[in-house]
Amino acid sequence: MVGKFASVILIAATGLATPVAAKEVFPPEVFNWAMDRAIAQQIAKGCREFRFDKVKADRTEKDLEASLKGRGYSTSDMYRMLDNVPKKQAQDEFLKYVQTNNIDMTARDGFCPVGQKEYAAQSGIGRFLKAK
Repeated sequence: MVGKFASVILIAATGLATPVAAKEVFPPEVFNWAMDRAIAQQIAKGCREFRFDKVKADRTEKDLEASLKGRGYSTSDMYRMLDNVPKKQAQDEFLKYVQTNNIDMTARDGFCPVGQKEYAAQSGIGRFLKAK
């Protein structure tokens, strides 16, 4: 399942998926983790100063899966979550992040200023970035 949550969130956040209302509760820690990972991937793609730390992302995903299993979620529950990602919420959150941080998505290194800020703070997003 490694990378599945983030892939779905990334597709939703960047507008490549049709928004669909969630059919069941999507745990907020899963949504937040996946948004952090997806935004970090976008920063790495939009700024030559950083690369995405896939090893750390995969490790934190395994920790998240273990936490969910410890709270009674089954593997099939987690896959069902993938079908019920709150896509509209992901798109709205991504757009808000871009606007709040004045990201110029047309500039070659438009994500660098926010990448530097997230990396320096080792925020939820910054933890998935590695300086080149």
